[in-house]
Amino acid sequence: MSAISKFGSEEYKQRWLPGMAAGELIGYFGLTEPAAGSDSASMRTRAVRDGEHRVIDGAKRWIGLASIADVAVIWARTDDGIRGFVVSTATDGFTATAIEHKLGMRASIHCDISLSGVRVPADAVLPGAAGLKGPCACLNEVRYEIMWMRPKLGLG
Repeated sequence: MSAISKFGSEEYKQRWLPGMAAGELIGYFGLTEPAAGSDSASMRTRAVRDGEHRVIDGAKRWIGLASIADVAVIWARTDDGIRGFVVSTATDGFTATAIEHKLGMRASIHCDISLSGVRVPADAVLPGAAGLKGPCACLNEVRYEIMWMRPKLGLG
């Protein structure tokens, strides 16, 4: 998961990356939202400071593998701007629901995500990613992959 690799703390890199590299854990990138799509500047998901924690509330849409994942990087608006947070999918208030009846990409799981009072430790923030540069740097890596998938989608 490039967001943790690029921007995560050493503790979170050691905690999550070896399992993902071994295929034992699945991670995903939670950016797009129902009302904003991939317009990150219109993001409504919020992470509010509460003592030594952040409380995340919001929704994400079209998130790949979320219903079977172990960990997520959730992008949310904070008092400091847009930040990424490493969130275990087992956290209370976190729900992933598979989207059914899609026209394309039927072989891949895509989900709606609900984040309702999801509490994460303050150190779950990706320290190396502040503002839109964080998610954009990660998205730039997958643009070629997406480009090569498009012709296949047209073939059914």
